[in-house]
Amino acid sequence: MRVLIFGAGASKPAGYPVAGKLISAIGNFVEDEREVMLKRYWERWDSWRKNTQGIMREIALNPNPEVVLSLPELCERALRATSDEHLGRALRKWDARQLSEADERRYTDYLNSDEHQELSEGWPALKGFIECLQRFFFYRHYQDAKNPRLRDYLRRHFARLSEGDVVITLNWDTTAERTLYEAGDWSPITGYGFRKNLRTMPYRGPLPRGVSRHSKVTVLKLHGSIGWHPSPSSGVYFDHPLFLSQFGFSANDNPIDLVDPEAPTDRPAQGSVLLYPSFLKQLSGFAIQQIWHAAAESLRKAERVDVYGYSLPESDTAVRTLLNVMRFRSAEGRLRLRVHDPSGSAQSRWQNFLGDSATIDSQLVEEDPAS
Repeated sequence: MRVLIFGAGASKPAGYPVAGKLISAIGNFVEDEREVMLKRYWERWDSWRKNTQGIMREIALNPNPEVVLSLPELCERALRATSDEHLGRALRKWDARQLSEADERRYTDYLNSDEHQELSEGWPALKGFIECLQRFFFYRHYQDAKNPRLRDYLRRHFARLSEGDVVITLNWDTTAERTLYEAGDWSPITGYGFRKNLRTMPYRGPLPRGVSRHSKVTVLKLHGSIGWHPSPSSGVYFDHPLFLSQFGFSANDNPIDLVDPEAPTDRPAQGSVLLYPSFLKQLSGFAIQQIWHAAAESLRKAERVDVYGYSLPESDTAVRTLLNVMRFRSAEGRLRLRVHDPSGSAQSRWQNFLGDSATIDSQLVEEDPAS
C-alpha cells in the first residue's frame, strides 16, 4: 500500500495559500467581494483583533494563525469558567436564602466589567472569521472546476497510485478528490473513508446506473472539509448547492445532481466539520473517528509514504501521535518514508520527529514525483 500525506503546501500550486498566508488571503478575498454580510463578518473579526490590548494584542496580531485562532477559544473557555463560578456562587447563596443585594451587585459588576467584555468579544469574532474562511474555500472549490490544468501536478502523483492506496490530507479544499474523480478513481459515496447514501435531485431518487460507487483511492481528510456539516447521527451530511453540485458529477456521460438525503430541506446547512488551525483542536463525531481510524490503519500497513507540503506544526499533537508509527516502521525497514521539501524550522521538526531513519529531500510537489 502507498500513502500520500498532503499539507497546505501541496495545494499551493493550485492557487491555495499556505497556513502562514491564510488570514491575509481571506481578508483580500472579502475585500474584493460585494456581499454586505460577508464584509460584516470580516469587520467583526478584524476589529476585534485590532482593538485588543496589551498581551492579547500581541497574540491576536501574531503571524502564526495557530496562535491567533487559539486566542478566541481561550477567551471563550475562560469566560465560561469564570461566569459559571460567579453564577454558581450566586445560586448557592440564593438556595440557602443568603443572597444579598451586595452579592447581586458584585455579579452585575462582573458582567459589566471591561474584562468580561473583552473576553466575550473573542468567540463571536472567531465565528465571523470561520464564515469568511468557508466562503473563501467554497469560492475556490467553484473555481477549481474551471481551472483543471492547475492540478496537472496532482495527476502525475495520482497516476502512480494503485487499488487500495490512500491520500491523507490535512486540507479542507477538494483538489485531491476532484482530481481523482476526473481520473475515474474516486467516488463521493465511498471515497472519504465512510459510506454516504447519496441520491439524485430534484426528487432525491435512487442513483442511476453508471454512477460509480467504487473508489480505487480513498481520500482521508483529517481536519474535515468545506461542505461537511454535523448530522444528528454523529456523522456528517454534505451541502448540496455549494459542495456536491460543484464537482460536475456525471453518469453515462450525462450530468447528474447528487444530494445527501440527510441534509435538511427546510433550512440552510448548519454548523461545519472543519478543524481550523488552533492549539485547541477537538476531534468529535463518528465520521471523523472513522477517518482517523482508517488513517491509522493505512499507516500501519503502508509500504511507502510520501509527505508533501506539511510542516508538522507544534499544534498538531493529534497528527503527530497518528504519524508516530512511521518512525519505528521506517527504522525497522518495513516502510519506505520520504518527506519532501520541508524548509527552515519544518525540516528540523521532521528530523527530530523521525530520527535517523528519515529521508528528507528538496523535491517540490509540482515536480515529477520520485520513483
